[in-house]
Amino acid sequence: MELNCQSAAQTIEAIKKKQVSCEEVMQAYLNRIEQINPTLNAIVQQLDTELALKKAQQCDRDIANNQPLGCLHGLPMTIKDHLKVKDFIVTRGTVGLRDNRCTEDASIVARLKAEGAIIIGITNMPELGPAFETANDVYGQTNNPYDVSKTPGGSSGGEAAIIASGGAAAGIGTDGGGSIRVPAHFCGIAAHKPTQHLVSCTGNVPGDGGMGMMFYTPGPMARYVEDLQLILPVISGWDNSDPFAPAVTPKLTHTPIEKLRVGYVLDNSLGEPDAETVRVFKEVISSLQQDCASVNEIDFLNVGELGKLLWEFYFCGGDQGLSFEQLLKHVGTTTPSPTLQRFLDGAKASPVLNANQIRAGFSKLDQIRMKALQAMNNYDVIISPVVSTPAKNHGSTQAEMYDMCYTMIYNLLGWPASTVRCGHSKAGLPIGMQIAAKPWADGETLAVAKHLQDVFGGWKPPGI
Repeated sequence: MELNCQSAAQTIEAIKKKQVSCEEVMQAYLNRIEQINPTLNAIVQQLDTELALKKAQQCDRDIANNQPLGCLHGLPMTIKDHLKVKDFIVTRGTVGLRDNRCTEDASIVARLKAEGAIIIGITNMPELGPAFETANDVYGQTNNPYDVSKTPGGSSGGEAAIIASGGAAAGIGTDGGGSIRVPAHFCGIAAHKPTQHLVSCTGNVPGDGGMGMMFYTPGPMARYVEDLQLILPVISGWDNSDPFAPAVTPKLTHTPIEKLRVGYVLDNSLGEPDAETVRVFKEVISSLQQDCASVNEIDFLNVGELGKLLWEFYFCGGDQGLSFEQLLKHVGTTTPSPTLQRFLDGAKASPVLNANQIRAGFSKLDQIRMKALQAMNNYDVIISPVVSTPAKNHGSTQAEMYDMCYTMIYNLLGWPASTVRCGHSKAGLPIGMQIAAKPWADGETLAVAKHLQDVFGGWKPPGI
């Protein structure tokens, strides 16, 4: 198997057994980036080739000198253009930050480096983030590696595209409504949105805090589920910066598959799934019925209603997108990109909420979360589509935004959710499924994702 097709775990094992050098691994990824990135436009800031090879050579010297090795030793990784990475320009896709060179790492980036990972690039995202596709006026549009006429999704679209194509072993995205899981689904890779607050939400560009810390979280993306299981403990827990992060790391324990109580939900009143998505969903449910203790349809999550609530309450902010317009002004961007403008135009149709309505909204959210938790006493995981369709055309996602309600509900609830490829459309586009569980049960979702990967094959190399 080519190095670019291996799991990160396989690569690290081979490195530590001296079956392959860190320099050879690095060169393989650099070669692949050179081959595919001109077509994808996924990596927008890249580590200098000579410096990347020097870092890999140092990793090899550490092995030769019997130095302590981290669990990600020598692994080439990428980071979404949202989190601080020292000495890289991080723009969050907006022109006003195109010269924003970082002087420090986000805490989770520092943890990856401490375990031996080498950050080789920054990946593209939509301007400021409120879009399910990836294009901006700083770097342009990112393409889907399975069909360049399609979007890789957003807002972690650059991450998904480069990982799916073998240009990075793994990476970090961020997710406020599906921004990790939608791109993973569109690009056929595995990804995980952690339990809210399990991973620190600090180290963002241009700043931290606010309502986002209730709904947004960084998380790992990779070709294989076992790599998510490897990376999640590294980036989890207290960082002496995020006041909500717990002083624990996940143990990733889980219920044996044969004892698992599975719930499922297919209906989305605002964006019904297409026939190919339904076909793959039914194949997954049929398989789980053979392997698990129970598999039953649930009726306590109204996908459309909850997704719309998150969109209007968090993304549109109760102010019809005014906060995004103010952020543009703050960073010095005078004209929104077309992708952001479509969001702002759509936000104008959302309700304006006064202070009393916002206070009532927080109370309503708590009631929803408590009732959902009580209902989960009868289930270990919930299976659903990720999106109502496979990868969409460029420029279409704002009009079809409610197709993504399946992911948005778990940001609203704060629950963990994993995504893994389980099939493909007639056109060869990946179709993933989403596995969710109650808070702190990240091990459950990842274990079921690994099981589905084993049964249905997981990631398949794109034609690019």
